[in-house]
Amino acid sequence: MLIEHNLSKQLIRTFKKTLCRVPEIEPLKKPAVVALIINQNDPHGICFIERTQREGDPWSGQVSLPGGKISRDDKTLVDGVIRETCEEVGIQLKEEFMIGNLGAIEVPNNLSGKSFHIIPFIFLVTDSLARTAFVASKNEVANFFWVPLNSIFYEKGLTTIEYAGIKQKTYPAIPFQQYFIWGLTLRVLRIFNNMIRADVVFDNQ
Repeated sequence: MLIEHNLSKQLIRTFKKTLCRVPEIEPLKKPAVVALIINQNDPHGICFIERTQREGDPWSGQVSLPGGKISRDDKTLVDGVIRETCEEVGIQLKEEFMIGNLGAIEVPNNLSGKSFHIIPFIFLVTDSLARTAFVASKNEVANFFWVPLNSIFYEKGLTTIEYAGIKQKTYPAIPFQQYFIWGLTLRVLRIFNNMIRADVVFDNQ
């Protein structure tokens, strides 16, 4: 199946068939949530943010998806990811734009020794809505950008970067312009890729 000028109804059905149902908040004790926002018009792309350099932020300066922690005022996980996205990049998502989620992904915290969960939610938006994006919180977001889906799914130019955390390691990374998509964000993208890759073929490989 080829993606041409718009994501086809068949592709949307594939997303809805494959992706997980929304988990309950209680069993996961309010996990972090992120939005994987796909522009369903040509060119198709995913929205990423460059996090502001900030002391105490373990992902300071890195590329990530919009999102954050659930607050007390969030009645549902979806409410939380919609709020966080608006606060960071100004896109007014709606629950009706959501086509599923990738389930709860356990993330080890090397500093505390404890793990937490992150749940990525998938949203399809129109090009006109995607164009409303802006840096809404300079304290959290330095910049935002859109990466073509085929660059993500085929990991174009896949390289490695070195990161000095607790132990300096080499990590796989997808380069895009001056950015590198790696770490937890790349892990989320690969889970997404693996869930739907069998049903989707992109133009311009």
